[in-house]
Amino acid sequence: MLTRFKDKFEWLYLLLGEKISGLGFTPNLLSFLGLFSAVLSFYLFIVDFFSAASLFLLLNGFFDLADGAAARFSGRASVFGGVLDSTVDRVSDFLLITGLAFNELRGVAVIVAFTAIHSCLMVSYVRARAEAEGLKGRVSVGLVERPERLIILFFSALSRHVFAGLLLLSVLSYFTVIQRVIHVKRVVKNL
Repeated sequence: MLTRFKDKFEWLYLLLGEKISGLGFTPNLLSFLGLFSAVLSFYLFIVDFFSAASLFLLLNGFFDLADGAAARFSGRASVFGGVLDSTVDRVSDFLLITGLAFNELRGVAVIVAFTAIHSCLMVSYVRARAEAEGLKGRVSVGLVERPERLIILFFSALSRHVFAGLLLLSVLSYFTVIQRVIHVKRVVKNL
């Protein structure tokens, strides 16, 4: 949903890429820094430092934005970098949700946590599968893409309303999967 506004803020995105690249950060290094911040967030959630963990969760989102901006600005976008970025994002999603759920959830709530992980992975899977079929750049639609998911995780961590946040994340992510599948059907029909 937030990616709809990407074109309006393209200048800001490229400015970020320019500043980050100027500091000597490569896109792949930024992807690994994003993964490192997800690992730290995971650990801090487990040891019950939710405020600090929430900040590293936000930092993960920043690095996710910065790696793409640096790649575009520097002209260093590559097939490997795209695969690395997507892979790191999926590992980060798993770490962030698992860490958030670890000491907060029991019983049925654990099922909600695993459902949240699955639903987030499915949002990305539908896009990846459609792109593999030649629909590159045509499937970034839906209510909750990665930025929105990170926002939901951040506020559920900060407020310690973990069950409600993960339930909301699951429902909205599955809704997004349905949106994307319907969108793919429309795009294919119009080819």
